[in-house]
Amino acid sequence: MNKRMLYGLLGLILVFTATSCSTNDVDWPEGSDPDPDELYEITDIAFADYLIYNSELAATETNALPAGTALKKDGKYYIDKKIAATATYVYLVKNATQITKLEGAGVATAAQKIVNLDGIQHFTGALELKLTSNAIVGKLDLSALTSLENLEMNSNYANELIVPASMKRLRYGASTLEDAPDNRWLTAIDLTNCSALEHIYLKDHKITTEGLKLPASYANLKEIDLLNNPDAPFEIPVDLYAQLTMKNGVTDNADPSYTGPKPQADYFQVPDLAFAEYLVYLTEVATDDTKLPEGAAFKYTDNKIYINKAIAATATTLNISKAAAFITKLTNANVPTADAKIANADGLQFFTSITSLTATSNEFTEPLKLTTLTELTSLVVRTAGLSALDVTANTKLTDLDIQGSTKASLGRLKAANLTNNTRLVNVNLSANEIVPADFKLPTTYADMKVLNMKNNKVDGNTVTYTVPAALFNQLTTKDGLVSE
Repeated sequence: MNKRMLYGLLGLILVFTATSCSTNDVDWPEGSDPDPDELYEITDIAFADYLIYNSELAATETNALPAGTALKKDGKYYIDKKIAATATYVYLVKNATQITKLEGAGVATAAQKIVNLDGIQHFTGALELKLTSNAIVGKLDLSALTSLENLEMNSNYANELIVPASMKRLRYGASTLEDAPDNRWLTAIDLTNCSALEHIYLKDHKITTEGLKLPASYANLKEIDLLNNPDAPFEIPVDLYAQLTMKNGVTDNADPSYTGPKPQADYFQVPDLAFAEYLVYLTEVATDDTKLPEGAAFKYTDNKIYINKAIAATATTLNISKAAAFITKLTNANVPTADAKIANADGLQFFTSITSLTATSNEFTEPLKLTTLTELTSLVVRTAGLSALDVTANTKLTDLDIQGSTKASLGRLKAANLTNNTRLVNVNLSANEIVPADFKLPTTYADMKVLNMKNNKVDGNTVTYTVPAALFNQLTTKDGLVSE
C-alpha cells in the first residue's frame, strides 16, 4: 500500500470517528512518516484545521485536497510540501454556510477566520484559490503559485497583494465591515506582467492612479471593476476601453467634443444613482436655499455622475431629503429617480464645509460618512433607516435629529455616543432601539435643552434612560428619561 492510500485510509477513519482535526494528533502509519524535509509548519491553526478538513474529504467532494496535504503531530501542524504541490483547487472560504459545515464536522476553529496564510506558497500547482470572508492581514505574496489562474478573496484585510503572471481572474473587493482594520485596503497593485488577465475586480480599496499598474499587454482583458477607489475613474487606453464588456471605475477620456471637467484624482464617481441625480439637480436649480455650487456634481460622457471634490468642499448646506414635498420638486424637474430612496450616500464625505445636512425619508443601508464633516451644526436624518451613527468628529453639532424609521424592514440605531458633542442643544433620538448602556451623553451638556428618547425599544420592550439630575432639571423636553 503506498503512502497516499495510507493517508486516505487514515482520513476515512478520522471522519467515521468524528474526531476533531484541531484537537488530536494524527498518528502516521508505521513506515510511512513523511520526509521531515518535505514538512512545513503552519502557525495559523484556523488555516491548518481547514486544510486537514479538506484533505479528509472524499476525493469526489468538490473542495477535497489530496489526502495527507496537512497533518498534526505532537501538537504542531504541518503541510506536506510534496503533496500540497499536487493540489489544483484550494478552498478556504469562511462564510456562514462553510462555517456551519465545519462546525458539523467538529472542526474546533470552524468560526475562526484565517489571519496568516503562511504555507500557501507550497501549493505551487494550484489553479484556483478561494479565500473569501477571512481576515488575512498585511502582505499576501502568491508569486510562488505560478499556475494560479483564479483568485477570489473578497472581504479580507490584506493591504499588499502580489499575484503571479498566470492570473486570469482576480477578485478582491475590500471589506466594508465597520470593525475592519483601518489599513485593510490596497493602495497599489502591479499587474504589469499579467497578460493573461481576463477579469479584474478590485472595488472599495484606496488604489491611486500612481499605484495602479494594469497589464502591459491586455489582449485578453474583458472586465474591469475599480469602483469606489479614490482616483476612480482611472483613465485607460482607448482600445482597452473599447474591448471591455464591463468597464466600472475606468474611462478613456476620448470624447474630443467634451470641454468640461474630466474625471481624474479630483473627482469621485457616485455609486448610488438616486443620490447622484439628486446632487446634479441641486447644482442646476436656479434659486433655492438647497442649491449646490455649480459643478459640484456632473454627468460625464460615460453617463456616470461624479462629484468635483474641490467644488463640493465649498458647499455650506446639503439637503437630500426624500420627503413628499421634495419628491414633488424632483418630479417636476424630471429627475428620473425622483421617488427612489437613497440607500448609499457615499460621496457625502467630500462636502467638508457644510454646516447643515438634511437626509430625511431615505432608506440608508450604509452608514453615513460624517467624520470629515467637521463644520456640521445641524444633522437631520429622520426616518431614514440608519442603523449606526458616528458623530465623534462632529464636535460643532447643536441640533441632532435621528428619529428611527417607521418601516420595520429598515434599520434603527442600537447605540449613540455623544461624548464629544458638548455643544448640543436639541437632540431627538426617539423611535430607535438604543441600548441604555450604549447611550453616552456629552461630557458636558450645559447648552442642552431638548433630549427626546421616547419610544426606544430593546427586545420589543420600551426602555427609559437615566440621566444626571442636573441635566434632567434643565431640559424643557425630556421624553423617555428619568433622573438619577
